[in-house]
Amino acid sequence: MKRLLNGNSSWFYLSVILVFYLMMGLFSMLNMDPSGIHFVRQSDSLSFASHYYHFGMDFFSPGLFNLQSEEAKAACEFPMLYYISALMYFLVGEQPWVLRGLTLLISTLGFLALFKTLELVFRNQLIPTILGVWFLTSTVLLYYSASFLPDASALGLCLMGWHAFARFWLSDQKKVGMRAFVLFAAAGLLKVSFLIHPLAAFGFLFLNHFLKKGSVKDFIQAYRSVLLFFGSGFLFVVLWNMYVLYFNELHHDDYFLTHPRPIWNLNGTEVKEVWNYMSSFWRVEYYYMSTWHAFYGLMVLGVLFSWKKCKQLAPLFILLTLGSLSYFLLFYAQFKDHDYYILNLLPVLFLWVTVGVYILRETLKNGRFRFLLPSLLIIITVLSGNYAHKKFNQRVVHQDPVYAIAYRQAQSLKPHLKSLGIDENKRILALGDRSRNGSLLALGRKGWTSSQQDVNESFLRPYLEQSLNFIVIFEGTACDLPPFFPLVFKDEHLRVYKAP
Repeated sequence: MKRLLNGNSSWFYLSVILVFYLMMGLFSMLNMDPSGIHFVRQSDSLSFASHYYHFGMDFFSPGLFNLQSEEAKAACEFPMLYYISALMYFLVGEQPWVLRGLTLLISTLGFLALFKTLELVFRNQLIPTILGVWFLTSTVLLYYSASFLPDASALGLCLMGWHAFARFWLSDQKKVGMRAFVLFAAAGLLKVSFLIHPLAAFGFLFLNHFLKKGSVKDFIQAYRSVLLFFGSGFLFVVLWNMYVLYFNELHHDDYFLTHPRPIWNLNGTEVKEVWNYMSSFWRVEYYYMSTWHAFYGLMVLGVLFSWKKCKQLAPLFILLTLGSLSYFLLFYAQFKDHDYYILNLLPVLFLWVTVGVYILRETLKNGRFRFLLPSLLIIITVLSGNYAHKKFNQRVVHQDPVYAIAYRQAQSLKPHLKSLGIDENKRILALGDRSRNGSLLALGRKGWTSSQQDVNESFLRPYLEQSLNFIVIFEGTACDLPPFFPLVFKDEHLRVYKAP
């Protein structure tokens, strides 16, 4: 990664990050199957990689396991992580650590870029090290940085993009600016909402040039190559999302969210409900409460005094803040049940907290209180880290009591698939699975899932008409099949019936 983001301090920062992972117990997640919070989305992401591995490596024809869509075809985020994972499966087998490890690698490079960006601001290693670790003490950030979801990878690429942009701004090296917009585009491909970042960066370049009384023609000439990469990346993201809409319509899939869920589509009660979830239930998962209090104070300090200390960067602060606010309002409804939506707001949070710390550092640097700021930051970082360790481990050991049960129970059937004649072309109806792909992913077979209890001929007829071959009924599902479905396998976790 360009000699590890250019700089001798990078190895020191990387060592700090890895030691922090060890202290938090992050590496314990790497070989874990999908489990815990947001099991459904975890199993969906892993299903994309598994579908490539089992059913063909056509990059532009992604799919899952559930036949609710035609041939289980469906598209969402740009599938580069899933495709790379599937390629690695051919070398090491279908292992959960492959996609988790890929996510952690990208996240770690992003965190390293964050530390390096802080070093550009403070021009030493002490404050960036403490502040960088403090930023990492988020339970949500830690949990998803080694998960199957693409959000942490998008954040990692975004942080690398901002580091490259900062270096470009300071050096005017066009190649570095081009690299910044490539990284921003990659983040946008994984999560389209991350496009707020290249738009803010581009807007800052334009406004800064305009405020110096430069013409549009001069702007284009000065940044031609960088603008080409910005425009190409933006166009690529737009084209991919148009392809997603076309592909899903073609295969009759409407499972994934492909449109905003803005605040203005909710009534007053719903708006309040989402806010209560964020401010009460999720906020303690985002960060330690005392960390939030410190963040609030530093952000207020940054907003009040940044115009004097960082006047030239004011347009960037405004644009990124407005972009983040727009994202928050456009996807407001999602924040109720999806804690990982906060990840796209972390860059603007880091920005304003950093500005506040910078102002404090500049105020105290020449007096006898110059060691006060690092000391306070160390104290709050240790407290926040202890809290994050506790909350993180609670998440890791948590087992989803509803959606993941069928996935775990299906493991007992895997060794018997071949002897039962359930090959990859056979279609399964999994009764008792409330997730979209959970048990089907565990078995590596396409089919359907249902939590239906009242199972009769009229319920089964549509599946039989679509060439249903086997029915799996998981333990705890109180339903009986018509007598013409013979029982072919039974254990303590499930029963398997063969379709006539």
